[in-house]
Amino acid sequence: MKGISTREYRGVFDEAGAELGLSKSNVSRQIGEAGESALKALADRRIQTRQLAVFIDGIHIGDSVAIAAVGVDESGCKQVLGISEGASESAASVGALLDSMLLRGMDPNQGTLFVLDGSKALAKAVKDRFASAVIQRCQIHKLRNVQDHLPESKRARYGAMIALAWKLPHAEALAKLEEIAAELEVLYPGAAASLREGMAETLSVKKLGLPESLVRSLKSTNIVESSFSRAAAKLRRVTNFSGGKNAMNWLATAMTLAEQGFRAIVGYRDVWALKAALDDLKRNVTLQARPEALGQGNQEGVSHADAS
Repeated sequence: MKGISTREYRGVFDEAGAELGLSKSNVSRQIGEAGESALKALADRRIQTRQLAVFIDGIHIGDSVAIAAVGVDESGCKQVLGISEGASESAASVGALLDSMLLRGMDPNQGTLFVLDGSKALAKAVKDRFASAVIQRCQIHKLRNVQDHLPESKRARYGAMIALAWKLPHAEALAKLEEIAAELEVLYPGAAASLREGMAETLSVKKLGLPESLVRSLKSTNIVESSFSRAAAKLRRVTNFSGGKNAMNWLATAMTLAEQGFRAIVGYRDVWALKAALDDLKRNVTLQARPEALGQGNQEGVSHADAS
């Protein structure tokens, strides 16, 4: 974690190493125990504040794959919400991560913005568990997916067109993206299909009417990927993770250390606008559902009166 391998620590401790019992095997054992403790602490930690936004993405740790969730609360502060072994395309892994978050205090009925990598399994799992979830598809992942269907010579041009479209107001952006998709359909139908798949969800932050300061932070999964970069820096000297269990221990330790350096998101002063937008959206959905319920109740009342 400090950038010192077990082969080189002796030069740091000198003779003290022998007195403290810092043998290579002893260091490895203590690191393993610390990793298990870090993973358990993360898995048991209560989520005590409302998370307005949750970013979920995956990372490779040695030969293993893990997914992690990082949340942003009402003050704009970030925290690691949980990690789970497996890819975001795995319904079981995604479900385990989300269920753990619910058990530890996340309210499924409060409006929450989920910023996801584009996995259909992940989006479905979120919608199945969080009634008031708003899905924002990561624009960076979407752009990469579209460009994968284009020849190298066309990627920069269409990438710039799509990026500029995302900067427009919601209705104009949606129309421009459809225009680009129509053009692509003639020449590169695979790219067109990729752009249209979940296209509206790449503009969720625009549809919510959020300030540009917040859109910058919420339009992609960069926040969780930045956490992964911090964790990877801590693990750069690890050459053998010794299986999935140990890989998760290492990741939990590195993510916990990375969390200590978290700062508030860019645009944190405007995070109130996200809360207001999510609360308004939930309120409008509730009001739309209420007249139907009231109508059913009135009809029942009439029938009882007629019967009497």
